[in-house]
Amino acid sequence: MISSCAALLVLLAAPLFTVCPSGCPHTSIQAALDAASVGDTVIVGPGTYQQLNSLLISKEIHLSGANNPTIVGNGQSDVIVIHAPKVSVRGISIHNSGASYLHEIAGIRAEDSADCSIEGNTIVSDAYGIYLANSGSCSIIGNSLHGSYHSESESGNGIHSWSGNHHVIENNTVEGHRDGIYLEFTNDSKVLNNTVTKNIRYGLHFMTSHKNLYHHNRFAENGAGVAVMYSRQVKMFENDFMNNRGPAAYGLLLKDISQGEIKKNRFIDNTFGIYMEGTNRSQFEGNSFNSNGYAIRILGDCDDNTLRHNSFSGNTFDASTNSSHNPNLFQENYWSNYQGYDLDRDGIGDVPYRPVSLSSMVIDKLDSTYTLIKSPLLTLMDQIEQEFPMLIPETLKDESPLMLPWRSDT
Repeated sequence: MISSCAALLVLLAAPLFTVCPSGCPHTSIQAALDAASVGDTVIVGPGTYQQLNSLLISKEIHLSGANNPTIVGNGQSDVIVIHAPKVSVRGISIHNSGASYLHEIAGIRAEDSADCSIEGNTIVSDAYGIYLANSGSCSIIGNSLHGSYHSESESGNGIHSWSGNHHVIENNTVEGHRDGIYLEFTNDSKVLNNTVTKNIRYGLHFMTSHKNLYHHNRFAENGAGVAVMYSRQVKMFENDFMNNRGPAAYGLLLKDISQGEIKKNRFIDNTFGIYMEGTNRSQFEGNSFNSNGYAIRILGDCDDNTLRHNSFSGNTFDASTNSSHNPNLFQENYWSNYQGYDLDRDGIGDVPYRPVSLSSMVIDKLDSTYTLIKSPLLTLMDQIEQEFPMLIPETLKDESPLMLPWRSDT
């Protein structure tokens, strides 16, 4: 296996093709790409480069910007198209890819590629920022992507992967697109340390994408939060889901998910912290739910999930459901609304906690009553519920509620 130092020496030994607006061997980026051979590097100097057509990289080439050059597209097609393995694009500002109702036009498109590297670029796009199609093992790292805040139908996604595997999407900033990050038929990939904010629909949206890891990302102020659909063996660790407010806004929407691991995430100030539909055999551990409308809504078709060591604090409603039956386990969670006691001082309440309140059930039945939240009428309903607990689902309860929030050093 070649060492990193040896790889650097090979790169430095490869021919360099320099492009600049004037006085260089090449003034055309495409001409330099065409002249370069496999493994060569094309350096684009400072300046603005207006492109009448898409730049096509059809062989293994390293395209690198010096002092942040700007490439401006024609507003009607992809700005850079990668159609080869082991291509890298670094350090370039890319503008004006345009938008289309018929095609997924992007700032950078990689199609039928492998081992591509797209790092440290700034992409200002009316449509898609980075689009990966039928590609594998690409690294999308340290890019800044800015959309134009059009409607859903007129916008594209910041980072989009269709039919891919083993990608790494890390340390990117994405805002102003339809969906910040969108994965479809993309497996065994990692989404790490990204900041995804103020996108029109979802900060993160993935469908039929299995065995992916989402770690330490921040999803905030997106139109409808994060949506996870038709996927299995999803791992979501230490992410922030924040400030997603609206009638259909979620911190995290889980639909038809199985064998997921949702651990140590923070859900703060969302209409719904987690909304679960058709979610089965998944683990929810060590998460915190603070100041949400509903911390968790778990529908009747969710089965065999475990919710343990989570903390619920300051939510309007801790939980809601549309079913009187609960085939899920709530165990050793902290609930700030718990009013029980701990006579033996073992840190666990001596009486169960039922997180579904009578007032939340009324809100579920009559959406218009949402305006009554915090009103004396709903407060009275919750007082009635304490005297007549049979009015709420009997089986949705935490038999061993914690007296203090869960703390873990692991």
